[in-house]
Amino acid sequence: MGTSIRIDDLLALGRAIKDRRNELGYTQETAAEVLGIGRRLLIELERGQRSVRMATVLKVLAGLGLDLHVELRAHRKPGPPEQMSDKPGRL
Repeated sequence: MGTSIRIDDLLALGRAIKDRRNELGYTQETAAEVLGIGRRLLIELERGQRSVRMATVLKVLAGLGLDLHVELRAHRKPGPPEQMSDKPGRL
């Protein structure tokens, strides 16, 4: 069974992607080429910037051998999501 990392915001997602890229020994340029995306896009994703599309996030995760899991939070009631922050990296 693999290691699980809690992702609470876009910055944490970016850190997880960057950490995995480094584990694989990829530079940003090499990883972008392997993943079929632009280096600039990978940089934005690793920095937790909002301009990255979810489809691209999923492509990058799959290409780096990472899975995305959704977990029901027992302490949250169903309903509209909390107000999104204007700060980069926060959901």
